[in-house]
Amino acid sequence: MSRRLGAGIAGAAALVLALSLPLLHYGRYGTSLSGTLLGVLLATWAGWEFAEHPGQRWWRGPLAGAALAAATLGYSPGRLVVLGLLGVVAVATVRLTRQTPGRWAGPALLVAVLVGFWAFQAANHANRQFFAARGEQVLTFMQQSEYLKEYLGRAVSPDALTVADRLELAARVAARRAPELLAVVTAGFDRRLSYDEVGGSDPPRLALVFPPLLPFVAFGLLRSLRRWRRPEHATLLGWVAVSCGPRLLTTRGDAHRGMLLGVPLT
Repeated sequence: MSRRLGAGIAGAAALVLALSLPLLHYGRYGTSLSGTLLGVLLATWAGWEFAEHPGQRWWRGPLAGAALAAATLGYSPGRLVVLGLLGVVAVATVRLTRQTPGRWAGPALLVAVLVGFWAFQAANHANRQFFAARGEQVLTFMQQSEYLKEYLGRAVSPDALTVADRLELAARVAARRAPELLAVVTAGFDRRLSYDEVGGSDPPRLALVFPPLLPFVAFGLLRSLRRWRRPEHATLLGWVAVSCGPRLLTTRGDAHRGMLLGVPLT
């Protein structure tokens, strides 16, 4: 921001973000979300560096692969971001390596790192946990009679579920989660938050975006929509897209699961 807007504006923005409630809360809370956020940001940086010049400096390939793999080890919302980032990196790599044919060492090593990481997890029977999210999502609901009765309002055996039942279940779960996710994003806009809501409750009621930052959010969104073909802008838009959908199909939408949305919004 200093390069684009000057040191004064950049310093003010850094101060506001440094005092943001999510940072203060999760720094005290000591949850894996802090590690997940750091891992996702490092993976984003490494992915952007690689996508900018995939045919140059081959060592950026395995570095990006290792960063992407490490970012999946924490809290499950981070894995959604990694999938979106991986898609952006793949598209950018294919497009840019066509301009510099013969420089496939970096991309090949990136793929090798990811394949090796997945194979290692498969050998240790851990890769099935990638999408599990501790079972608190709609695929698990379809296997348990209690969840089916809660959301469908009638007793249905998991073995007797039809396609229509599955679609109805997903729609009902999403209808419950949508207001919760919206409340997370807009928390603090209607009134001041008390300490008990932020530090004394679990999950907390956190303001992911301070109202004074809304002009920056609007400016950033318009800029990303205009330049969506660039890896950094495509990542931020994809970050929101791939994160919100699956969150609507879980047991709840709270600040823990929505905290990573604060990054692309700010």
